[in-house]
Amino acid sequence: MKKSIRTIQLILAIIFSPTLLAAGGVIEINQVCATQLGCFSGDTSGYPVTITGTAGSSYRLTSDLVLANSNISGISITAPDISIDLNGFSIISQACVGATSNCAPATGNGRGIRVQSVLYNGVSVKNGKVIGMGQTGISLIGSYSRIENVTAQWNRLTGMFVGQNSWVNKSGAFENGGDGIRFGDGANIKDNTAISNGGNGLKGFSSAVIEGNIANDNVADGIFAQGAASVITGNTASSNGNDGIACAFDCLVTNNIVSSNVSWGLNIFFRIAYRDNIIYGNGLAVNGGVNMGGNLCGGAVCP
Repeated sequence: MKKSIRTIQLILAIIFSPTLLAAGGVIEINQVCATQLGCFSGDTSGYPVTITGTAGSSYRLTSDLVLANSNISGISITAPDISIDLNGFSIISQACVGATSNCAPATGNGRGIRVQSVLYNGVSVKNGKVIGMGQTGISLIGSYSRIENVTAQWNRLTGMFVGQNSWVNKSGAFENGGDGIRFGDGANIKDNTAISNGGNGLKGFSSAVIEGNIANDNVADGIFAQGAASVITGNTASSNGNDGIACAFDCLVTNNIVSSNVSWGLNIFFRIAYRDNIIYGNGLAVNGGVNMGGNLCGGAVCP
């Protein structure tokens, strides 16, 4: 009898515990806990789900998080070294549920996932979507952050942002109102797709490695390395409203395909070398830089 009572007590404790653990000790986040009791220690009912780190460092969605309006944020992070697996689910505004065309809000300040301070380094987000936020889809402003296999779509401003020395890999930014992907100094931006964003496809600062990305049909530049000393290699930048690839100074620009951009194919300024690029159909071919050979402009050797 005592064993039966103890079993019932354990079951009730699990059911009514504010912290739900998935396999391996990963903490679950879902629509029910977010809107009712809070999902774990340090979080209260209602959005945003607040991760303080007291409950653990690893979190996983087990349902979509549906936000009622564009002023609501999905997840707020106030600790370093937090890992969030979206697990194939979405953080999505109610207005975008079931949408098949651009549902970006006209106003709002909500974010899908937001790190609250540059002091909170090492945050990672993977495997899901952030759709229809009132401001930025994902904002990881601390250093050494990572976004992988995430889609940011139909957000009013920037699709996703990472701070210094961070990574964005195998992710997509589509039809966001501002830049698709923005990044700080020393970032590694690899194998991403940025299409039809209202600003630049990819925009960042100094000492970045920008490799293997597709940046097409964006309103401004396909790829804009705003600072110095970036390596821009193996990308495709086509049909953008301004330049295909732009870099301010001290960059290396190699093995890119740059086509049908409204202004310059390569707009590269001071102390920049370019090599083995294919450049055609742009308003103008190349501005600045030092031709190190192997570049084709409209099917002929670049001057």
